[in-house]
Amino acid sequence: MNTSTELGRILAIDYGDKRIGLAVSDPMQQFAFGLSTIHVRRPSDVPNQIIQALDGREIALILMGLPLNMDGTEGPRAQITRAFGEDLANQLKLPIQYVDERLTSMEAEDRLSAQGIQPSRNKGAVDQAAAQLILEQYLANR
Repeated sequence: MNTSTELGRILAIDYGDKRIGLAVSDPMQQFAFGLSTIHVRRPSDVPNQIIQALDGREIALILMGLPLNMDGTEGPRAQITRAFGEDLANQLKLPIQYVDERLTSMEAEDRLSAQGIQPSRNKGAVDQAAAQLILEQYLANR
């Protein structure tokens, strides 16, 4: 895995207990693409499932959506997300950044609905779209 954040793909993660949405950037870090959704059966298997989903792509940075409370504070869910992120970053030997993911799931549902996809029947697609939105927002705000 690439350790430089200057070039190489960014992996964005929308972390959840049941499903984890993944998105990646292109190598020049200009565009965001939905990658996959991991259905969590055993939490200990998730890092290996993420590595498999990457399919050899060189990753320079992990970007984790951080579920902040509406007032901007961190609650228990944010702490769980940070713990997972730190463990994953250590295993992959990659830098990690956390970004506010408030309202990304709602925006992802709206985006899917506009495409004629029913979010209530496609929860995995919502998680993947949320990861893509997290990455798009990050790329746009740098």
